[in-house]
Amino acid sequence: MRNQQRKHIALILLLIFYAVGIVGIAMEDHREIFVSLSAFNLLLTLFLYAWGSQQNLLTWLYPFASTFTFGLIVEMVGVETGMLFGKYHYGEGLGPKVLEVPWIIGVNWFLLTASCLGVLAPYIRNKWGLMVLAALSTVLLDYVIEPVAINLDFWSWDYVDVPFRNYVMWFISAFLIQWFYKVLDFRPDQKMSLGVLLSQLLFFGILHLAL
Repeated sequence: MRNQQRKHIALILLLIFYAVGIVGIAMEDHREIFVSLSAFNLLLTLFLYAWGSQQNLLTWLYPFASTFTFGLIVEMVGVETGMLFGKYHYGEGLGPKVLEVPWIIGVNWFLLTASCLGVLAPYIRNKWGLMVLAALSTVLLDYVIEPVAINLDFWSWDYVDVPFRNYVMWFISAFLIQWFYKVLDFRPDQKMSLGVLLSQLLFFGILHLAL
């Protein structure tokens, strides 16, 4: 199979799966079933991202492992202490947990940070500027995700509004992850990164209006 053909198939499948997810969650009678598939959907997104990128999977190993581990540790400390992001806890929407944190959240940290890097990298030559803008883009994604995630019982806050320090900590964490990527010389595929980013934005943006 030609490289471009594989990439196009992966992008089309991404859009189809997220479109089905939007419709399923928007329908109240089927919402619980589709929400329960959220962890599977993130794993599928990771697979299609890697498969469509046509890159040596060994080049993904260290960036993914470091981000997955770092994301889980930060979340575990955050949930346990309430000192990093604010006081919050995870619901049942994202599946099985390790120390009160769904293990799939490590995958999500990778998807968000890697896709932001992949989209921006071809346009920004300055590495430090790229790290800052990629981290800021990840924070903006979290801002879009928050209302829907709370509504679907992915997580909830012990506050009326999401605390500002949550976004500050997201920026710090995302910036550190971008630094990992810089050290490891990780360069995600731009088209696949754009597909992942748009899928997430459309998914949470449309559901924010629908729910």
